Amino acid sequence: MSRAEFESGQPAVQQLNRTQCHALLNALASTSVPLLRIDLSGVADKAATMNALRTALGLPDYFGGNLDALSDCLTDPDYAPKGILLLEGLVDRPGLMREDLLDVFEEAVKARAASPTPFRVFWTGTAD
Repeated sequence: MSRAEFESGQPAVQQLNRTQCHALLNALASTSVPLLRIDLSGVADKAATMNALRTALGLPDYFGGNLDALSDCLTDPDYAPKGILLLEGLVDRPGLMREDLLDVFEEAVKARAASPTPFRVFWTGTAD
């Protein structure tokens, strides 16, 4: 995936099926674009989802474990992901609707679009 493809104006947050996910991983294998895969298939609820994101994204100790705190961290250059973020196994959880979480990621991607470290988010409903 070239820088031009990365910045091509595709949706900020995009769902992938299994074939598309494998194609993305194959394309990224020959690039220097950073990839962070987060497997959320085993988390049971909002707290576990936020904890998994805190750990995978290296969020600060003061991270509040809610959508507002996640939004704050994702737009902070010190904690925002760089490159491609792949959320695997993203489904509704008790206390946390998938669409609400995706909205936070979409707003963060848009907010960071013009920064020196933009990122994009892809997600699957199942871990591949």
